[in-house]
Amino acid sequence: IQAAVLPVLKELLARAPPGGVGAGAVSLLAHLAEQRGGAASTDEAEGLLLKDCAVLLGASLSNLKATPPSDLLRLSVAAAKCSVIAQPLFEPLAKVTTETLQTWTLDDLSKLLLAYSKSKGLVNDGVLDALYRKASAVLRPQLSQLSATQLLKVLIALGKVPFASSSSSSSGGGASAGAGAEERSETSQTGCAELFEATCAEAVSRLTTLPPPQQLLVTQSVLPLGRGHKLIRSLEQTWISLCETTPLASGNGKDGGGLSADQASTLLRHFLALEPSKELLELLAKRLFPQAKAVGEAGRTALAAALSERQGREGEAFLGLEALLEVCKDPSAEVADPFKTKEKKAKRKGDSLSKSPSRSKRKASRSRSKNRRSRDRDRRSGHDRRSRSRGNRDRDRERDRGGAREDRRRDSRDRGRGRDRNRRADSRDRDRDRDRRR
Repeated sequence: IQAAVLPVLKELLARAPPGGVGAGAVSLLAHLAEQRGGAASTDEAEGLLLKDCAVLLGASLSNLKATPPSDLLRLSVAAAKCSVIAQPLFEPLAKVTTETLQTWTLDDLSKLLLAYSKSKGLVNDGVLDALYRKASAVLRPQLSQLSATQLLKVLIALGKVPFASSSSSSSGGGASAGAGAEERSETSQTGCAELFEATCAEAVSRLTTLPPPQQLLVTQSVLPLGRGHKLIRSLEQTWISLCETTPLASGNGKDGGGLSADQASTLLRHFLALEPSKELLELLAKRLFPQAKAVGEAGRTALAAALSERQGREGEAFLGLEALLEVCKDPSAEVADPFKTKEKKAKRKGDSLSKSPSRSKRKASRSRSKNRRSRDRDRRSGHDRRSRSRGNRDRDRERDRGGAREDRRRDSRDRGRGRDRNRRADSRDRDRDRDRRR
């Protein structure tokens, strides 16, 4: 069918006047490209005809702004899969879609960005930068409305595009991002950076609500920001919380709600390259160790290389590193679980502390006893002082009462003596008067 349709389509496109190509031609070429890309045809003649049709359609795309977004998206995805039409169509498609992005749905826009993540070197930097800036203006206010799948598509798509960012260029984090991608001018790179960081922030905020495989994809996509970025610190804290609350699934990950052994191994390997806190590495190692023998051979080899590199650096060792390294090198070896050993030691230490108080506890006990004795002594001293004070007051009152009685007795004596003198004087006077009358 392609052999019959392609010559006719080429002739129609060649004869069509400017603006005379309809949306039907876009849909038809997308269908033919999908068929060729899916079947991986090696017919050179058909490939040349398809490329000629793509060149002719690309020249007319600027007049097809009214083409439905679904058709433009289908042709963009087909160009990403079929290298024959990619070069002549990617750039004209980018120009048309940039002008119509505000009418696209969020799902179509996420698929478009994923398609253009494969346009390495096929689109002019300025055109691609304009596309990313327009996509950023449309997407950023609506990031919270994206589904988890759509958010991951945008995140993965932007992660494949190298971009200039102070955070990604530091800490060596950029090594894991966009591996194999060609370098572009800083203008093109910065068009993607704003949208990428905003999408990373939204993905990290949702990390605890995502299923484990998507958590791993988000982490792999965010790590290129580099050690110094604030989102990486937030990502580490989120994983610390997840490691403490989510169990590790056994084997292939279908027996539990956590990461499988291979996924946990990949996660640990990515964080080893980033050099996070030792707390996170120990938690990841603790989760992985019971299932380390279930990791595939390729995963064990890669993890062993990362652990060996870490072990060779002074002061970079963490609990579980040597045990994991030994299991990765020889899965049949019987290796003691270092985390259980640590827990047993901590338990024994706790038991001994509970049976025999430490020196500090004994010292505190003596101090409390001394304080009690001091309080008792002060209490007794206060009681004695109060007793003495009461006794003094009683003596003073008694002394005052005795003085008053003595004064009353003295007054009484004085009054009695006065009466006696008066009586004697009266008696003498009466005796004199009687003697005169005689």
